[in-house]
Amino acid sequence: MSSELESLKQCITEFEAKNVKLEAENAELRKENTEIFYLRNKLSVSDAEIAELKHRNTEFLRVNKKYNERRDAKVNKLEQKNKELETRLAIVEQASLPVKEQSYNDNPSNDSTSNFNSVAEYHEKPLVDVKTDNSFPEEKEMDNFFLEAHKKIISSEIKQLELRTGQPNSGNLT
Repeated sequence: MSSELESLKQCITEFEAKNVKLEAENAELRKENTEIFYLRNKLSVSDAEIAELKHRNTEFLRVNKKYNERRDAKVNKLEQKNKELETRLAIVEQASLPVKEQSYNDNPSNDSTSNFNSVAEYHEKPLVDVKTDNSFPEEKEMDNFFLEAHKKIISSEIKQLELRTGQPNSGNLT
């Protein structure tokens, strides 16, 4: 019986050693399981943050697209207005060219008074009819500016013509 007892004690000792080994392995697996839970939790938080960033990025792109469309429309409008103003300026400059060409003519002639009167008649009519102009206030202001500048140019050219010909203006300009 003592050999049986010894054999059972030996089995118990082996089982206890196995149990200690399994408990250590179990503790290690629990530790890994805790890490996996932590990493899954961290991954879900990261996924939520990524989803939020994607949503914010989409919203930003939408707002940016609207802003770009408004900016492009404004740029196109300003470019168109610039072309219109350049056209008006070209018209004003072209209208003043005949007077400049006449004032630089050095051939003295007897009909210089008639030239002077024809120049005055040519410039009596404004380039832009302010009464029937239905443009924006800024455009009206610009038209008035060009009209005043044009009048000053014409006045200066008339004075130069008077000095060259030595004859005062007999016609009235408005």
